[in-house]
Amino acid sequence: MNDSIKLNGKTAIVTGGGSGIGKAISLALAEAGARVVFSYNKSETSAREVVEQTSSLNVPAIMCKADMENTDELENLTGIALKNYGTIDILVNNAGVAVYHPFLEIPRDVWNRTINVNLTSVFILSQLVARLMVEKGTKGSIIHISSLGGFSSQKGLAHYNASKGGLNLLTKTMALELGPFGIRVNAIAPGAIEVDRNRASLVDGAYVNEWKRIIPIGRWGQPDDIANIVLFLASDISNFITGHILCADGGQMVQVPQPVYDYKKWEK
Repeated sequence: MNDSIKLNGKTAIVTGGGSGIGKAISLALAEAGARVVFSYNKSETSAREVVEQTSSLNVPAIMCKADMENTDELENLTGIALKNYGTIDILVNNAGVAVYHPFLEIPRDVWNRTINVNLTSVFILSQLVARLMVEKGTKGSIIHISSLGGFSSQKGLAHYNASKGGLNLLTKTMALELGPFGIRVNAIAPGAIEVDRNRASLVDGAYVNEWKRIIPIGRWGQPDDIANIVLFLASDISNFITGHILCADGGQMVQVPQPVYDYKKWEK
């Protein structure tokens, strides 16, 4: 965590905050002094670890089971934050799903769930929280976790790419409309991040060197790399930044894909 950033007295909601990138975000916010209410779906054991770790910091964290497709449970999440802390200053929409299917074989239910979790739930929860921020005059920060897949296509992920592309434009439109109320809206687009679901391909699989080849800084990201950017965007240090989608990818998006070949031999 960046020790220079302090969020004492702030209340944050984090979706999918019990595991992976979300867990790192929840812990980083708590370490910075924020009171955290985070949702989880299946990872109850990991979610309890977050609560245990934050309690050792004497900073409260509340875990709340929530299905991102259930509007009542999203309303309950905001209600818990208000009941316990009276305000919501930070919202991090982190929860997401990605299941590979070739375009011609995407089941309708997979398409619907991907759009519902990655985009529709973000709209619903952001609207709920933004309305409360406006009502209470809170100069808040809303942060979406997007993806490089929101900028460019990936085979087998048409549904995911569509959801993240929509999320990127939702970010910009929200920033435009909420700016006059002092509410900033930004997004982070992670590249390859080492979490449980993709650790095998990044660390142990046959593609390790290929990943490092296409990432200019020569490594894949860690959850803390994203959590530190969340801290920056959640804090007053970034109070003139809104409507921005920050690629946190080690430089992966700055290059045109090229085959590996001997320049000296083929280029005159």
